[in-house]
Amino acid sequence: MKIYNIDMDCDQPIVDDEANDLSTDEYLKAAQIIKDHISENGLVFNESEEEIASIVSEFREKFAPDKLEALNDDALLHTMFYTNDASNDSLCYWLEFHPQVKVYFGSIAGGSALKFGLYQHKEDGIWYTGSPVKQESLSNEQALELGKHIRDCLVRGAHIIGEAQLESPEDYEILDELLNKEIGKYAGYAWFRNIFK
Repeated sequence: MKIYNIDMDCDQPIVDDEANDLSTDEYLKAAQIIKDHISENGLVFNESEEEIASIVSEFREKFAPDKLEALNDDALLHTMFYTNDASNDSLCYWLEFHPQVKVYFGSIAGGSALKFGLYQHKEDGIWYTGSPVKQESLSNEQALELGKHIRDCLVRGAHIIGEAQLESPEDYEILDELLNKEIGKYAGYAWFRNIFK
C-alpha cells in the first residue's frame, strides 16, 4: 500500500519509506524531486490570490471554451491567432506575451508563430501553416477552415478535461491517451497545454 504525505512541509518526505520504495514509483520520484527543489530553492509568490484570480477571470471572459465556440467566421481568426493587424488582444498574444499571464502561468515565448499552427504574415497578409522549415501558404478560406479545426480541437480537449475524474496517476495517463486520440497532435502543443492548466 502506498502512503502519500500531502503535507506541504518540504522537509518531510512525500512517502512513508516503509510503505513504499521511491525507486519503484516514477510519480513519487518526480514529486520528491519537485519537493526537494522547492525546499532547497524556495518558492515565493509575490502576487496575491486576488491578482491571479482577476487575470484568470479576464482570460476566461475572452477565451473560455464557450466564448471560442461562439466566435463567428469574421471574428475567429483575429480573436485566436496572430494577424496582420498586429492586435495585442488575440489568444496567441495573451499566451506568448501578456505580462501577467507570463508571470503567473508561464510563457510559451520563443520559436516562431507557427507553433500555434496558423498565423497571418504582417507584410503581405498571407496565412501560413506548417513548420519554420516548411511553411505552407493558405488562402483565406483554407485559413478559416484550419482555424475552426484548431478551435474545435481546443474546445473538445477542454471538455474532455472538464469531464475527467482525476484521482490517481493512472487517471492522468488515461486522460492523456484520450486527448491524443480525440484531438491528435494538438494534445502535445505547448499552448494547448498552457490553456488546459
